[in-house]
Amino acid sequence: MISHTAYLFDLAIPDNLFMYTASSIFLKTLADAGIIHAFVNWGSDHPGMLEDLERQRDENGTTAIQIVTCPNEMVALSAAQGYGQVVGKPAAVIVHVDVGTQVYNSTTKHVEL
Repeated sequence: MISHTAYLFDLAIPDNLFMYTASSIFLKTLADAGIIHAFVNWGSDHPGMLEDLERQRDENGTTAIQIVTCPNEMVALSAAQGYGQVVGKPAAVIVHVDVGTQVYNSTTKHVEL
Protein backbone atom coordinates (compact mmCIF):
# COMPACT_ATOMS: atom_id res chain seq x y z
CA MET A 1 0.00 0.00 0.00
CA ILE A 2 1.29 3.45 -0.88
CA SER A 3 0.97 6.51 1.36
CA HIS A 4 -1.63 9.05 0.27
CA THR A 5 0.72 11.99 0.85
CA ALA A 6 3.26 10.37 -1.45
CA TYR A 7 1.00 11.14 -4.41
CA LEU A 8 1.20 14.85 -3.62
CA PHE A 9 4.89 14.72 -4.41
CA ASP A 10 4.64 11.98 -7.03
CA LEU A 11 6.67 9.60 -4.85
CA ALA A 12 6.07 5.92 -4.17
CA ILE A 13 6.80 5.62 -0.44
CA PRO A 14 5.64 2.39 1.26
CA ASP A 15 3.44 2.82 4.36
CA ASN A 16 5.74 0.58 6.41
CA LEU A 17 8.77 2.87 5.92
CA PHE A 18 9.75 4.28 9.32
CA MET A 19 10.08 8.05 9.41
CA TYR A 20 12.04 9.57 12.27
CA THR A 21 10.29 12.45 13.99
CA ALA A 22 11.41 14.70 16.82
CA SER A 23 9.19 12.66 19.14
CA SER A 24 10.58 9.30 18.03
CA ILE A 25 14.16 10.55 18.43
CA PHE A 26 13.36 12.05 21.85
CA LEU A 27 11.81 8.81 23.14
CA LYS A 28 14.60 6.70 21.61
CA THR A 29 17.23 8.93 23.24
CA LEU A 30 15.59 8.49 26.63
CA ALA A 31 15.48 4.71 26.17
CA ASP A 32 19.09 4.61 24.94
CA ALA A 33 20.12 6.56 28.06
CA GLY A 34 18.63 3.83 30.25
CA ILE A 35 15.37 5.57 31.15
CA ILE A 36 12.70 2.90 31.47
CA HIS A 37 9.97 4.94 33.23
CA ALA A 38 8.49 8.33 32.39
CA PHE A 39 6.03 10.15 34.62
CA VAL A 40 3.93 12.24 32.28
CA ASN A 41 1.32 14.98 32.47
CA TRP A 42 0.05 14.91 28.89
CA GLY A 43 -0.95 18.09 27.12
CA SER A 44 -2.02 19.28 23.70
CA ASP A 45 1.62 19.46 22.59
CA HIS A 46 2.23 15.70 22.89
CA PRO A 47 0.35 14.08 19.97
CA GLY A 48 3.65 13.19 18.29
CA MET A 49 4.87 11.32 21.37
CA LEU A 50 1.56 9.51 21.73
CA GLU A 51 1.69 8.57 18.06
CA ASP A 52 5.21 7.19 18.41
CA LEU A 53 4.29 5.22 21.54
CA GLU A 54 1.41 3.67 19.60
CA ARG A 55 3.78 2.87 16.72
CA GLN A 56 6.07 1.10 19.20
CA ARG A 57 3.11 -0.92 20.54
CA ASP A 58 2.06 -1.88 17.01
CA GLU A 59 5.57 -2.97 16.01
CA ASN A 60 6.85 -4.51 19.26
CA GLY A 61 3.80 -5.21 21.38
CA THR A 62 5.16 -2.84 24.05
CA THR A 63 6.94 0.47 24.44
CA ALA A 64 10.61 1.04 25.26
CA ILE A 65 9.60 3.29 28.15
CA GLN A 66 6.87 2.51 30.67
CA ILE A 67 4.56 5.54 30.81
CA VAL A 68 2.91 6.54 34.08
CA THR A 69 0.24 9.18 33.45
CA CYS A 70 0.04 11.76 36.24
CA PRO A 71 -2.82 14.24 36.80
CA ASN A 72 -0.50 17.10 37.77
CA GLU A 73 3.10 18.20 37.21
CA MET A 74 3.90 18.11 40.93
CA VAL A 75 2.60 14.54 41.11
CA ALA A 76 4.79 13.59 38.14
CA LEU A 77 7.93 15.10 39.63
CA SER A 78 7.25 13.71 43.10
CA ALA A 79 6.58 10.23 41.69
CA ALA A 80 9.75 10.34 39.60
CA GLN A 81 11.78 11.41 42.62
CA GLY A 82 10.30 8.62 44.74
CA TYR A 83 10.96 6.12 41.96
CA GLY A 84 14.56 7.27 41.73
CA GLN A 85 15.10 7.03 45.47
CA VAL A 86 13.62 3.55 45.73
CA VAL A 87 15.04 1.99 42.55
CA GLY A 88 18.25 3.97 42.34
CA LYS A 89 17.77 4.84 38.66
CA PRO A 90 16.57 8.07 37.07
CA ALA A 91 13.16 8.49 35.51
CA ALA A 92 11.95 11.05 33.00
CA VAL A 93 9.31 13.66 33.71
CA ILE A 94 7.39 15.04 30.74
CA VAL A 95 5.03 17.99 31.19
CA HIS A 96 3.21 20.25 28.78
CA VAL A 97 4.19 23.78 27.81
CA ASP A 98 3.38 27.13 29.43
CA VAL A 99 1.62 26.69 32.75
CA GLY A 100 2.65 23.03 33.03
CA THR A 101 6.30 24.02 32.76
CA GLN A 102 5.81 26.81 35.31
CA VAL A 103 4.25 24.40 37.80
CA TYR A 104 7.08 21.92 37.16
CA ASN A 105 9.70 24.63 37.72
CA SER A 106 8.10 25.73 40.98
CA THR A 107 8.11 22.11 42.13
CA THR A 108 11.80 21.45 41.48
CA LYS A 109 12.80 23.39 44.62
CA HIS A 110 11.35 20.50 46.63
CA VAL A 111 13.35 17.84 44.79
CA GLU A 112 16.67 16.53 45.98
CA LEU A 113 18.80 16.54 42.84
